[in-house]
Amino acid sequence: MEAFQSLHGLNKITVVADAAMLSAANLEALTKAGYTYIVGSRLQKVPYDIAEFQKSGELSDQQVITMQQDGYRVIYQYRTKRAALDLRNIEKQVAKAKKQSVDRLHPTRQSS
Repeated sequence: MEAFQSLHGLNKITVVADAAMLSAANLEALTKAGYTYIVGSRLQKVPYDIAEFQKSGELSDQQVITMQQDGYRVIYQYRTKRAALDLRNIEKQVAKAKKQSVDRLHPTRQSS
């Protein structure tokens, strides 16, 4: 990156990447080298503050929420379409788990 920066006469570079491209060690190295970065990622778990917004119905489609977390600025964007898909997937997983539970309780029953 230093060569790229020098070649193009850049004073400052911000690295933009998908979370799959950068490890924690790479992010730490970027920070130590003085680079800033933006990492895009889907959340595995909804942060508490956003869950509270969801409960109160205060979230609107494409709403952006900015927070400080572990010394970093974290920017979340709520998407109604994504939330609906996540809920459908959760419902499918619950239905599958219930079916497997019933099948285990009644082993002679044929599953379809």
